Amino acid sequence: MRLDKLYEGVLSEQGAEACIARFSDQLPDDASGVIRPQFIKIIKSFKSCIANYSEVIYPEAKAYRPHQMTMQELLNQYEDISDDLKDGGEFDFTFRVSFKIQGWFADKGTAEHLGTTSPFLISIINQYNNLKEDPRALSSFILDISSQLGDVTVPVTVELLTSSDDFLLKGDMLPNLKHNDLVRVNNQPTRVKGYILGDIFEDIYDILRELKKI
Repeated sequence: MRLDKLYEGVLSEQGAEACIARFSDQLPDDASGVIRPQFIKIIKSFKSCIANYSEVIYPEAKAYRPHQMTMQELLNQYEDISDDLKDGGEFDFTFRVSFKIQGWFADKGTAEHLGTTSPFLISIINQYNNLKEDPRALSSFILDISSQLGDVTVPVTVELLTSSDDFLLKGDMLPNLKHNDLVRVNNQPTRVKGYILGDIFEDIYDILRELKKI
């Protein structure tokens, strides 16, 4: 799929459409997903042109995205999570993603709704709840899972404070996207906030606390 298909449906005034028409033909017809220097150069030029049309660009604000973190990564964030229990274990971390173009949401609830809990994680939570009143069995269980922390993923919601560098396009200006969808064109490591999904937060925090005791 040509990358220019992402932009050709912007429903703005002629100026924005002219930006798209001008730059879409320059984009490489490359479905490999590899972001080459030529593409980066073209995107920067496109950004400079389209930035004049505020109805297309998402303003500096918060954007959200569902994400999966391993239990090991969360264990490394244990102190931050403990410090912000009242906020559902809010923690700061450096968000890294390999794709130059990502989908985000203006609405936190939408990102939370799209977070998925794996059967493996559900099994661990259920086992923990079945064993937590038995100290010896719980200790053995925690020791067992401590060697699998890199394989167990936990759904979190990422909160990004956007900036002009992120180049977030409003979804309602693009075809096939809903009004609260956003498109970010930036994959530089970025400091963000993370939230463990509310319905599993207490269980995850309790398991992390037990792991911290090892």
